[in-house]
Amino acid sequence: MNKSISEILERVAQKSPAWAELRYHRRETQNIQVQKGMLKNLRSSVQSGVGIRALVDGAWGFSSTSDLTEKGLEKALKLAIECAKGLSALKKASVKKLPTVRLARGEFILDGYEALRAMTLEEKLGHVLKTEQATRVASPTIQSASCGYSEMFEDKVVVTTDG
Repeated sequence: MNKSISEILERVAQKSPAWAELRYHRRETQNIQVQKGMLKNLRSSVQSGVGIRALVDGAWGFSSTSDLTEKGLEKALKLAIECAKGLSALKKASVKKLPTVRLARGEFILDGYEALRAMTLEEKLGHVLKTEQATRVASPTIQSASCGYSEMFEDKVVVTTDG
C-alpha cells in the first residue's frame, strides 16, 4: 500500500455525508514454544481491518471490512450509512446529538516497542532456546523443560468526521 492507512481513512471520512468513525486495527502475533531443546510450536499471524460506524437521523449503522483500499473503505462506509438509514425509520428513540469534545491527535508509542519490534524472529527463538536449556541443565533432577514466548503488536488508527 503506497499511502498510509491514516491518510486513506481521513480521505474516506471527509467524503462522508453523515457523522462517521473509522477504526483501523492491525494485530500481529508471534508464539514460540520449545521443549527439551526442540522447537514444538512456531506461529505467526497478522489480522487487520476497519470497523465503521455511522450516525444518520438518530440511528447507528455499522460495518467492517478487511479491504483496506480506498474503494473498499468507501463501500463499507456506504453500507454503514445504509444500515443507519434503515434503522432510523424503525427506531422510537434516537440519538439527538453527539457531544462536542476535543479529540486527541498524534502518534502514541510505548517505550520499548520499537526495540522489540526490531528483533528478528531468529533472535527471539534464540532467547527461548537458551532459557529452556538453562532451565534443563540447572539440576540433574530436571528431566524436561519447556519455555514459551508470545507477543502481540497492535496498531490502531481512529478517524472521525469531527476531524
